[in-house]
Amino acid sequence: MIDTEEKARKKVGEVWAAKELFIVLSESQYHDGKSVPRAFQVSDSNISLSVFTTYNAAESFCRKDGYIADGVPLIGRIDNADKLRDLFSIVNTALYLGVTNTDIDCLTEDAMNIKLIALMDWNGRKPENVSMLLSKEEYERMKAGGKIGVRFNEMQLYRSM
Repeated sequence: MIDTEEKARKKVGEVWAAKELFIVLSESQYHDGKSVPRAFQVSDSNISLSVFTTYNAAESFCRKDGYIADGVPLIGRIDNADKLRDLFSIVNTALYLGVTNTDIDCLTEDAMNIKLIALMDWNGRKPENVSMLLSKEEYERMKAGGKIGVRFNEMQLYRSM
């Protein structure tokens, strides 16, 4: 159980150091085996991402609450070697989009909810400019001086082996 700041900081350090993590993806944005991270409206002041340190915990959460597409849990793999889909880029984009918190390992004994800005701060990071993959059409529109909306980069639905 995470019941002290020391335990919370230790867990946050482990999350940042993890080679891979798992995140619940949006059912409304799902198409062709891809989606974007899902933001949960927990309360007026808490919009949260659900991040997990193990696939099994993420799968349990998705199956319990019905986050399934094409018979597969809506889970994306956060690869901390992929600079467009690592934990930092997801948290950084989430802050820009108005997401306030993250639940880490929801429904497990080590569950914790933390403000995204604290998650960054405890790792010595600060928000930066957002990096997004653009479609050819978005790129052409931007080159022509048009605006494009900030959004999460799409992720493949992760299928456990």
